[in-house]
Amino acid sequence: MNTNSQTPTPNTQKSIKKIKVKSQNYVLPVVVILVTLFLMLPFLSYFILSTNPQVSKNSQSSSWLSNILGTDTNSASKPSNKNAEVFNFVPEKDTKTTGALITQSLPSILSIRVKTGGLRATALGESAGTGYFVSTDGLVVTNRHVIASACKQSLGASATITGLASDQKAYQLELLTIDPVDDIAVLKVKNPGTDTFKPVEFADSSKSSLGTDVLAIGNVLGEFNNSVTKGIVSGLDRSLSTQLTDECTGKNITSEGLIQTDAAINKGNSGGPLFDARGLVIGMNTFGTSEGQNIGFAIPSNTIINSLNSFKEFGKITRPQLGVSTISIDKARQLENPWLPTDYGELIFAQTGSAISPGSSAQKAGLTDGDIILEINGKKLKSTSDQISPLRKEILNNKPAQEIELTVLKSQTPTGKQVQSDAFSYQATPVKIKATLGSINFSLNNISDK
Repeated sequence: MNTNSQTPTPNTQKSIKKIKVKSQNYVLPVVVILVTLFLMLPFLSYFILSTNPQVSKNSQSSSWLSNILGTDTNSASKPSNKNAEVFNFVPEKDTKTTGALITQSLPSILSIRVKTGGLRATALGESAGTGYFVSTDGLVVTNRHVIASACKQSLGASATITGLASDQKAYQLELLTIDPVDDIAVLKVKNPGTDTFKPVEFADSSKSSLGTDVLAIGNVLGEFNNSVTKGIVSGLDRSLSTQLTDECTGKNITSEGLIQTDAAINKGNSGGPLFDARGLVIGMNTFGTSEGQNIGFAIPSNTIINSLNSFKEFGKITRPQLGVSTISIDKARQLENPWLPTDYGELIFAQTGSAISPGSSAQKAGLTDGDIILEINGKKLKSTSDQISPLRKEILNNKPAQEIELTVLKSQTPTGKQVQSDAFSYQATPVKIKATLGSINFSLNNISDK
């Protein structure tokens, strides 16, 4: 009955007033209590659920409260903080903090010193660098130029190679072999006793990308062992036009396919590992430059692995070889030399003498000075400012004695004619030539070309 819709009659006024009095005494308190309970329900439910773990996750009161609040208040149906941490940790599980990475890596690193002569020898008779273990029985990798003086032992020089580990244990090292192509040397601990060593783990350097965080650890200046510098990968597949003469072999070192980093690479860092954020080796620090700041270079891990596998197979590092000297062709070189019929490939050419090594695979396959190699195994040889000699890179991706197919524009320069840059003319159609790669390796007595 709506008491506000009609005017009360005299006969009913008294009873209505009594009802109104009752309504004011009971209805209002009841409404207040209900509203209070409604407002307190979330807090009461939270208290009950948090203090009584036996409450069913399908509780009707919980579901009812969820419908009211528009949220799932059932704590049992939500992932715990622990589960959330594990879920978030999955994509980061392979990375490490800088401190953890250093702690993990230090036992794998050696500070290397090479000394020629006795105790009275001057500092000029010493060289220093860094190395790292690649096996539990003490196999060590470093740069070839770090142990160049020891390499000359075969010439009568006396040299001692020592390695100082992070726990300050000193070991005498023996030179086993060097890479005849890249700046890599393999050594081993002499008389390790019962000691075992922690080898590094390698990453696939072909998957490295610009901006990747990296860490270099090395024997800086030959005095400050286990020095750490941090940076990023700032360049990939770098080639340097400057050639250095290797003291060990007497031949030029061609530096190609390098990783560039802005992590400081100082004297003494040579031969040390370049780690990524997972603690995996993506390269070996080789040299920095004094002509610019924060410019260092490392040999990619894939090159190092190839050398180690070759050593394991042959007892020395043996690399494939075609036996030619070439000049890369690009659009700029074609503009400078209009007689060139193509803007890619590699021209077989030498400033003096023949560019074909006697008895080499190239000679056996019928290649001659002036020929232009356009493709190897169907892949075009296109040079860039970073990759100066794609032919060399492709050759080194193969194995000795492996057969390759070359696409070649044959030169028509008469045999025996003095080669001039403007003397070449070419056949109209490229030809396919098969060649079986030769090999080059280094024994501690001499370099062997086959």
